[in-house]
This record gives sequence, structure tokens and C-alpha cells, in this order.
Amino acid sequence: MSAKVLIRSPFFEPEQISTGRYNTMLARALKHADCSVSVVCFHPFYPEWRIQPVEDATTSDWETVSRGGATIRFPRSQIIRRLILETSFWWHNRKSRHLFDETEFDAVIDILPPNAFSFVRLGARARKTPKIGIVHDLQGLLVAAPQSAFRRLVGVFVRYLEGRALHSSSHLIFLSEAMQEAAVNLYGVDPSESSICYPFSTLDTSADSSGAPILDPDFQSVVYSGALGEKQDPMALYDLMDRIASEMDGVKAYIFSAGSYFQDLKAKAAAAGSKLEFRDLVPIEDLAKLLDESDLQIIPQKLGFSDGAFPSKLPNIVESGTAVLAITDPDSELNSMVSRYPLGETLNDWDIDAALRASRRLLDKTQDEAATDAARDSELRREFHESKIVKTVFDILARHGATEV
Repeated sequence: MSAKVLIRSPFFEPEQISTGRYNTMLARALKHADCSVSVVCFHPFYPEWRIQPVEDATTSDWETVSRGGATIRFPRSQIIRRLILETSFWWHNRKSRHLFDETEFDAVIDILPPNAFSFVRLGARARKTPKIGIVHDLQGLLVAAPQSAFRRLVGVFVRYLEGRALHSSSHLIFLSEAMQEAAVNLYGVDPSESSICYPFSTLDTSADSSGAPILDPDFQSVVYSGALGEKQDPMALYDLMDRIASEMDGVKAYIFSAGSYFQDLKAKAAAAGSKLEFRDLVPIEDLAKLLDESDLQIIPQKLGFSDGAFPSKLPNIVESGTAVLAITDPDSELNSMVSRYPLGETLNDWDIDAALRASRRLLDKTQDEAATDAARDSELRREFHESKIVKTVFDILARHGATEV
């Protein structure tokens, strides 16, 4: 099916992790499915929250790319930087209206959050193009327990924006079943106008894996690699990784990340003389190599946040057949999926002693060839393929066609 698609999100290539990587892979998957793709986005800034202006090549894979945000400066405050992101990307979409006319597209795909930009219609309104919202986080849940009057006010504002954004879409795609159920309960979303597509693997398995090793081959390696934010509970993650580094014989622990939380943890480790190693994020072409060299990957979740977010790193870990320890809520989908994985264990609290014991069990299990073969052939891999999201988008287009939404 050939279609013209417009994707809107501040996160896009050359960002190499999280939503930026997802959006780029989604755009490529749609292009490979014979779609022409245009993009409204920002210059890359995540996870450092520092704009790095780029020039898009005239030979780009995309029909049109409208980038903004070149002069934006994000502060360290999480609340203020999110407010700046909401307002600045909304403004960039308004400024981009002259470049696009929604009637020229078969679908507009908004990646949420942020949310305010989704209210901006592009060009003529004679025919409203189907607007698909792909929901990566439910921020209304992530701010559900504020501790001050100011944060309560922020929570009300966040839920207002998010509710409006969800209801402005013709169809919603959630990254987990729990997220869909939460949106139904919190915002009255119509479940018949929503779908579930788990994140897909973004590994480049064709990349050259030769050259010097990334991790010390003389030790077993326990690794956290990815963005660090409130959802990952960085201080609890540090306590676990520091204990692994100092107490587990024959094991090295690494954190690969960037941004303010990463720098804070790195400074804390240096002041304490920790054996925990901190590395910059690897280039995307080296991610498969990093996972292949990792003996155990850690997926941390702040408890109580699981319904509002699903970790996009799990598909890559499963694709690589790497062992994984997840700290998450007991009734979460992450808990259920990792429990089904042959080289996976879960913990439902930040009991560091229990986490050390689980890590030791998993590291020992990686020496069992039958267990590693079972992990590489895990049925979970079928849950995390980009063909599912492409099929869902095409099914939505077939349903809506040129009808008003």
C-alpha cells in the first residue's frame, strides 16, 4: 500500500536512543513499505538536553524535514525543560504550517508526548486527514503523586494537555496493554479506536562487529545502557550497580548513558572511589556488539510507574539473546514478559541483596549453552517486530480512508 505520511515529534535522527531511534526506524519501515515520509522535528538534543544543530542532506530518505529548536536552551529543572519542550515544539508546528497541507497526506502520525503540538492543524481544513497518535508515555500517571502544591498544579496541567491530545487523534496506538487500560480509565479513551503495538527492536544486525571489544573480555559484564531519567530511578540504579562492581568477584559493572543524571552519578562514583565504570553511549551501529558482549543487562523502573511507560530497550535485549534483570511492579507487563524469557528474572522492589543474588544466578545461567540457545529462540521476539506497527498503520488508513475524523 502506497501512502503519504507525515510524522511529528521533536525526537528524530541522528538521535540514537529512545524515542528518536524509534521514530527513525518507524519512518524507515514505512518508507520500505512504499510510503513517502515527511517529518516535523527538532534538531537532536536527547538525552543530553542540549541542541546540536544538523544539516539534513538534500539526498535524505525523507520527502521534507522541518527542523526547529536550534536556539533553544534547556535548563536542568525537569519541570521547566518539559514546559519549554511542550511550548517550543507547539510553536515550531505552527511555524511549519506553510510547508505542509494535511490534505496532501494520507495520515499524520503524532508521537506522544509532548502533547500540545498535536492541537496544531496543518494547512487547509477542507478534509481532515486521519491523525494517529502513538503513545510512548502516559505523563498523567508519571506525575500522579506530586509532593507540593506547585507539583499538583503541574499535574493538573499535564493531564489536561494529555487528555486533549489523546482525544484529538483519530486512532491511538499504545506501547503496552497496561498503558491502553490506564488511558481508558484516566481519560475515557475509546478502546475500539485504539491498538497495542509493543516497541520493536532497533538493532542494526548488519553492522560490522569486528574491532576492539567494548567491554573487558576478562570479566563478566553487567550493563545498563540507555537514557537516564526519573522513570529509571537513577539513584537506586546506582546503588545496585555500585554494589555489583564492588562485591561480585570476576564481574565489572557499567553504565552507558548521557545527560544530567548520568553526570551526577558519575561525579558521585568518582567522589566515593567506586569501581563502577561510566561510558558514553555507543554509536547505534555498535549497539548489537555491546549487547552481544554484555552478560547481563539491567532494566530499572521506578516502582509505581509501570502503567505509564514500557521500556523500549527490552526488544533489543531479547533480540540479542542477552540475560536481563528487571526491577518493576509485580503486576506490570514488563514483569510478565521478562518472567517468560529464558534468561530473565524480575524483582518487585529495590532489595539490593536480592538483586545481587538474582544477578549471580543469571550470570551463572549464561554459561549454560541450552539456556542461551533458548533465549535466542524466545517466542518473545515475535512480539517486537516493526512489521506490526506498519500493518496497524495501514489497517487504520484502510478503516478511515478519506472520511472525516
